[in-house]
Amino acid sequence: MRTRTRVTARSLANRELGGGHAGLLGIVLVIALGGGAAIGAAVAAYRTDRAYPDYIDRADVAEVVVNPSVSTQAMDEAIRGFDGVETVRRSSLLLGTVSITEPTPMAEAVGSDSWLQVLGSSDGRFTDVDQPAVRTGRVPSGQREVFVSDDYRSTLEEIEGRSLHVGDTIDVAFLSITLFVADIAPTDIVSPLGVESLRISGFGVLPDEVLPDELYPRQRLIVSADVTERYDCLTEMRPDMTDDEAIAASFPQACSSQYHYYSINLLPGFEAESIRSQFAAASARLTPDLPPAVVDNRSGYFYVSQDRNVQDDAVRQTTRPTIAALMVFAAVAALATLASAALIMARLLRRNAAAHRSLMAIGATRAQRAAWSATPLLAAAAIGLTGAAIVALCVSPIGPLGSVRAVQPSAGFSLPAAVTLPAIGVLTAFIASIVSVTAIRTSRDAGDEPTRTDRPAKVMRFLVHGSRPQVTTGISAAMGSRRGGASSAVLVGCVVATTAGVTAIVFGFDLTSFVDRPASYGWPWDVAMLTGAGYGDTVADVVEADLDRDEVDDYSFLAFDSSSFLGDAAAPVIYGFANAADTEFPILSGRLARSAGEAVIGAATADALDLHIGDQLTATSVPFGERPVVVVGIAVLPSLGAFLADRTGLDTGAFILVDADPVDGSEPSFVAVRLSSGTDSDDFVGDLRSQMASWDANGQYPIVLTAPVRSPEIVNVSELRSSPMILGALLIGMLAIGLALSIGISVRDRRREFAILRSLGFSGRDIHATVRWQAITIVSVGALAGVPLGIVAGRFAWMSFAGQLGVGRQASVPFGWLALVVAGTLVLALAAAAPSARFASRCSPADVLRST
Repeated sequence: MRTRTRVTARSLANRELGGGHAGLLGIVLVIALGGGAAIGAAVAAYRTDRAYPDYIDRADVAEVVVNPSVSTQAMDEAIRGFDGVETVRRSSLLLGTVSITEPTPMAEAVGSDSWLQVLGSSDGRFTDVDQPAVRTGRVPSGQREVFVSDDYRSTLEEIEGRSLHVGDTIDVAFLSITLFVADIAPTDIVSPLGVESLRISGFGVLPDEVLPDELYPRQRLIVSADVTERYDCLTEMRPDMTDDEAIAASFPQACSSQYHYYSINLLPGFEAESIRSQFAAASARLTPDLPPAVVDNRSGYFYVSQDRNVQDDAVRQTTRPTIAALMVFAAVAALATLASAALIMARLLRRNAAAHRSLMAIGATRAQRAAWSATPLLAAAAIGLTGAAIVALCVSPIGPLGSVRAVQPSAGFSLPAAVTLPAIGVLTAFIASIVSVTAIRTSRDAGDEPTRTDRPAKVMRFLVHGSRPQVTTGISAAMGSRRGGASSAVLVGCVVATTAGVTAIVFGFDLTSFVDRPASYGWPWDVAMLTGAGYGDTVADVVEADLDRDEVDDYSFLAFDSSSFLGDAAAPVIYGFANAADTEFPILSGRLARSAGEAVIGAATADALDLHIGDQLTATSVPFGERPVVVVGIAVLPSLGAFLADRTGLDTGAFILVDADPVDGSEPSFVAVRLSSGTDSDDFVGDLRSQMASWDANGQYPIVLTAPVRSPEIVNVSELRSSPMILGALLIGMLAIGLALSIGISVRDRRREFAILRSLGFSGRDIHATVRWQAITIVSVGALAGVPLGIVAGRFAWMSFAGQLGVGRQASVPFGWLALVVAGTLVLALAAAAPSARFASRCSPADVLRST
């Protein structure tokens, strides 16, 4: 008999406490979609965070790359003998072109593809170390091969007039570097040293191309070792050389190599700073062996470096905002999922009071009833979590995001256990807690007959006082305590979703406003010209004469040094000459530099070097020697620096005013121009184009920048600025779905009430209005609480984000957008309520009696 009772109780429980197929399906869908979005975002953040470090390990990227400026046999031997060096690989920057392969006038030869970088190594760089991230094919390890960077592929295809693939052949001409020093007229015919027909071995990205670069064109080819050996050479110099002999040795007729770069991997315990110190000692020892013409022309050994620590920090800086945005998205999606799931589960459990009383009557214990109530919901949650893992796997190829995706050309499907297991564990724990607590509470309260009437709260009484019956019943259903009314979970879920959506919109508005104002990230100019690859070839007196025009409000000369010393620590520095005193970088604290010897510092550099406003120190650089400097401000700096060298950034480096004359031997590298109001930048540059070749001491046209140069952080962030808006729209859409489901359950539970209302004279239109007012009330409560909370959270999120970037933290509130959001949410509420309203309006007393 006891067994039969147990079976009967279990059967009754399965029938009465299951929650219905629709309710369980809703739980599965909410957890699968919302949880999948949360886990997928966390996976994308993880893959974004790990993409570059994993690539560095795979490619064996060197700790430091050194360009000694003058490449001699003696310096080559010295670098290879430095202490703490594990491996050294040398590469060459060759003077090559793909568009001019026959004898041609000098003006066309040096002007064509002026920024095409043909790289080559005869001792294993790019194959053994510093390996590119290969998108298709492989690195050039065979004979007569070439590897094409992704940044150059489309340009090369335009030149060739065809699509290029692995295995295709292109012609590359190599020119003599004597073209830069020989007395050759622009119309004189010059011939290549040789033209090589090279097979394309692959396409991909070089290690130093991970960060977006809008300052210098990146058009690169890597040629195989056999080709490099034919056109590369090292110089041998003696102190007794004549000037002509020194020039001939510095620019050999049969060579195409412009610079040499030494990629150095260090032994454990050694740092890049030890290489700098040893290079300085080697330079002091070897400089006396250089010809006087080289030393007097300031063309000796200079330490031009790319420190991987600096590169790593820059990559982390650019990916950090992306990772933070993805983690916020994951947290918000998880919170919205839990709130929606809790809303549905609580609603399903609390509607079973009568079933619990029936089970109690046949002897079911509280524990049994709680377990029977929770089992179907936990089973639905388990299926939903499985679905969430599948959804996350399906969306996982979106990661990594941003520029680091370039080093993982084929991301593929992946669910890293380090992220997936904790995420599923957290979701499981919260869902199990919600179900267990609610099931236990429901089973405990089931034996108590309801003692409360359906009286509204005080605030509801105020709202319904004097209202029409349709409004009264709708508000009562939204805020009352009756069985058919919305539980507090509905209102809490609405507040959570509204808060999250408004947070995303406020944050997205501030982000978009920041990206659209170049002055906010350190670019206060209209036009800029960069000469000599940033190494100081500007002929200042010619520039001054050409810029004496009505369209020019003011202009500034700047110079760069990638490895100046601020006290005892190295940092990239922008040096401003006297006319740069009006340069207006965004100031975070303190003031602008106004006179020689004053400096503003990037926030990260100030923290790293423990510098504060008012500190005095010595700045040491190759172009300006030692100079006393006082820190007067913490500023946001532009992304500027020499070619293939470290540069300043938003919160990195320094800007120092000096009293040197740009016309008197201190050649600047950068001319920054502010135009009068109404002047078109492109028209201005077009008028000056024919004169600009004379701005460069070598007669080459400068790089002309008519658009702001954005730092890598800004480039990445600008690609993400639509994400917060999409997130806000997604959350509002989830709110509409959750609201529709909640109202649908409520309406079905209130069928008897609607039948009674019809008996009392309510028309179908009145019932329709009641349901609409129920939805509007829920959304209005969510907006009243969620909008202010979202504004506060959005402002806080933006200020935290801006602090990570090292820029100004001013935040604003888009009240117009928020008004549209609130209006749109009300429209969504009405749309979500429409199906349930149609169902409710068709309820008749006869139908209800037949169903009971």
